[in-house]
Amino acid sequence: MNQAYEPLQLHVPEPSGRPGCKTDFSYLRLTDAGTVRKPPIDVEPADTADLAKGLIRVLDDQGNALGPWAEGVPVEILRKGMRAMLKTRIFDNRMVVAQRQKKCRSTCKALAKKPSAAPRPWP
Repeated sequence: MNQAYEPLQLHVPEPSGRPGCKTDFSYLRLTDAGTVRKPPIDVEPADTADLAKGLIRVLDDQGNALGPWAEGVPVEILRKGMRAMLKTRIFDNRMVVAQRQKKCRSTCKALAKKPSAAPRPWP
């Protein structure tokens, strides 16, 4: 039962960019900033399926907020949202350090999405 097998091969794709080099994002299909619709708050989840498959761009290439997702949110609410996000990042980093030092069993970083449109105020 001595069969000849071909040698195993491993293909590691070349990354599109490395630290210090310019990255090519031309493979991404991006919509123009401010063109994606914003559904009402009480919409059925099934009616937002199209939003889950794309990227909701609020900022244009010059950094200007455009479209329905960039409503006139008061600066104070934006600051509260940014402060909450920064506090969460600081806490996450401390928890990762504590986990690596075996001071806690597990932790999970909250790096999912950044609030790019209008963060909700916390009580």
